[in-house]
Amino acid sequence: MNQIKSLCMAFMFLCMFSFCSQADAHGVFKKQLNAKYPKKKVSCNTCHVDKKPKTERNAYGKLFSKTFENKTMTADWKGKKGAEKKTFEKEKMAPEFDKAYEKIKAMTFHDLIEAGVIAGITEKEEE
Repeated sequence: MNQIKSLCMAFMFLCMFSFCSQADAHGVFKKQLNAKYPKKKVSCNTCHVDKKPKTERNAYGKLFSKTFENKTMTADWKGKKGAEKKTFEKEKMAPEFDKAYEKIKAMTFHDLIEAGVIAGITEKEEE
C-alpha cells in the first residue's frame, strides 16, 4: 500500500512540474520591480488590471507600455530558448526596464496628464 501511495505522489509531482508554464516575459519586469522595492510585495496587478486579460493595463502599466512602444522585446524573448533566454533577460530586458523605470520615476503630474494615464482626464473627441 505504501508503494502505491509513493508512486501516486511521485506521479503527481511529475505532472505538476511537467505542465507548469513558463512565466511571461513581463515576469522579468516584475522581478526587477521586486528588486527595486525589496520591502514591498509586487504583484502582476502593479501593471495589469485584476481579473482582466493581461492586455488590460492600469495607469502604471500603460506608462511602462508606452516606454516600450516600437520595441519587440516580448517577441524577441519568446523566440529564445534556455540559456539564450536567460541571457536576453539579463542583458536586454533588465536594462530596458531600468531605463523605463527611471523615466517614469522622474515624471511630474503634468507628464502623467500628457501621457493620458490619470483617471478622469481623457482626450476630447473632435467635434
